[in-house]
Amino acid sequence: MKTDFNVKTKIVTAIRKEFRNSLLPKVAFSLACVDESVLLKKRLYKCAMCKENFLKQLIEIDHVHASFDTDLDTFVKNIFCDIVKIQKKQEGNFTEWLAVKEDGSKESLASITSRSLACLCTDCHKIKTKQDRLLANMLKKVL
Repeated sequence: MKTDFNVKTKIVTAIRKEFRNSLLPKVAFSLACVDESVLLKKRLYKCAMCKENFLKQLIEIDHVHASFDTDLDTFVKNIFCDIVKIQKKQEGNFTEWLAVKEDGSKESLASITSRSLACLCTDCHKIKTKQDRLLANMLKKVL
């Protein structure tokens, strides 16, 4: 039984790493950036909860709809915001990223990101995660 837990943990860790390296967090940071003209190390990002500005090291990406205790298929869908493919759309000097959903529909990656992800400071992220876990545990007891 302990082996199963370790295998699932390793798989979840690998999925989270893929998410961190995907375009989704990059777009979320871009949307939360206060001033992109500032040098990268000095850029400030607005926390979606407390509305304060922070350096990138103090900002974490939060999924608006948390997913705890789900099967791996649901976890992958949730962490990648139900996106199955990302396409690059080039028109002259303008580049747009389109997200392809499971049903084949396409939507702007920025639109999905702004609806599904939020940049939160570390303190606000801890608070929201704690609230999400409490809610998930309460629902688990009821169901």
